[in-house]
Amino acid sequence: MAKYDKFFELASEVGIKESELYIHEGTELSFSLFHKEVVEFSNNSSTSVVARGLVGSKLGIAASDVWNNEKCKFLVEQIKANGSVVENDDPAIIFEGSPKYKKVKTYDKSIESVDVNKKIEIAKQIEEKVRSLDTRVVEVESIGYSENVQSVTIQNSKGLKLSQKSNYVVVYASVVVQDKGQVKSNFEMYFDSTLDNLDIDKLASETVKNAVSQLG
Repeated sequence: MAKYDKFFELASEVGIKESELYIHEGTELSFSLFHKEVVEFSNNSSTSVVARGLVGSKLGIAASDVWNNEKCKFLVEQIKANGSVVENDDPAIIFEGSPKYKKVKTYDKSIESVDVNKKIEIAKQIEEKVRSLDTRVVEVESIGYSENVQSVTIQNSKGLKLSQKSNYVVVYASVVVQDKGQVKSNFEMYFDSTLDNLDIDKLASETVKNAVSQLG
């Protein structure tokens, strides 16, 4: 049995002939460095499920932050309970989907194959580079890293099965420079779906250059 078939089977058994699932799953890894030490670190994942179904001509909706067979039963029961008390007379539909969907590349799996220690080492290299570029650098406020992976699945009883996965990575540097009593700061960021295009020298150089350019 496919992953979500149990839900549609249970919905049909209790008279919900048209139903739909919207599942969002996400993971996020982030950390920041201060003086080459990791001062903040988080690695979280989340799931969000929204289920809809027609109870007669009314639309019942239920939600959960967990997906398993037990939750299938809960969602079906909630759809039926919520749909039975809907007073809105607006027509409710479960859209069967469009005939064709264009594929769009929004995900690069290479980022997930890079070990987290390697990612921390990259951040340390950026900090070293920033400090070495100019004697007027008095502080590297923060070097940060964040990556986010999201997947969305929409499936309904009319045969619609759509899924999309996307990701991005952010690497940033924040620096403080000082000269003749004047203090300036600057923040620069790398944003992409892969680390393959990250130029450590360029990010460090732009961070310092754009801070120093404000002096005087």
